[in-house]
Amino acid sequence: MTDLARIVAYPPPRSLERWVAGAWRVEAPDGHEVHTAPDASIDIVLASNEAFDGVFVGGPLRTFTKRALKGRTRLWGVSLRPGFAALLGVGADELPADWTPLAALQLSGARGAPGAGLADLFRLIEARAETARFDARVAETIARVDESRRGLSVAALARQAGLSERALRRLFERHVGMPPAAYLRILRFNRAVTRLRARRAEGLAETALAVGFADQSHMARDLRELGGLTATELLRGSPLALMSPSAPM
Repeated sequence: MTDLARIVAYPPPRSLERWVAGAWRVEAPDGHEVHTAPDASIDIVLASNEAFDGVFVGGPLRTFTKRALKGRTRLWGVSLRPGFAALLGVGADELPADWTPLAALQLSGARGAPGAGLADLFRLIEARAETARFDARVAETIARVDESRRGLSVAALARQAGLSERALRRLFERHVGMPPAAYLRILRFNRAVTRLRARRAEGLAETALAVGFADQSHMARDLRELGGLTATELLRGSPLALMSPSAPM
């Protein structure tokens, strides 16, 4: 083990692609600081170090976090796609962003708690998916947003879902853990991070417009407020953790 952290991202099994955005493994030395950005996912984490030992659930982040790890750390994690909190039998708005022991959720219908490794986390999700009930309106709205490459307003999304803006907000808070406006902002932020990391031959203003920001200053503000860094730091390879294969490390 070197004095550097190792973060490896994996695609989910095909049978779980509907619910799982990605899986990951982290190995880090004592005192390493993990800088994580929001992606609106719920994480199921198998952790082992001096502070944590067991399976935990982390609710959707709305801004970046920095966590100093205590002792040599090994983490295995699965990131659920936004809108699928029902896999855990709770509303996304009931899950704190900080880690909660999986046992505290008292999952009904689960075939035991995971033992160790990603395979057991995958089996837990498969067991839960058999009985979980999802809201099709939320899933369809998220798919519409994810597939769009232009800015969408909350009003337009509500109309397309056949709902009032207030009703759509309630559904998103229950199933995604945040209102639709916050989800749109986080999605735009992540698109900017991915594009900047790809180091395209374009200026920052062009990047901002390509991912839906009004201008470069708005992108700079969200990178700072949601990610705790600047575009220049991303271009230089800042070790921001986005635990998904679609957002390269």
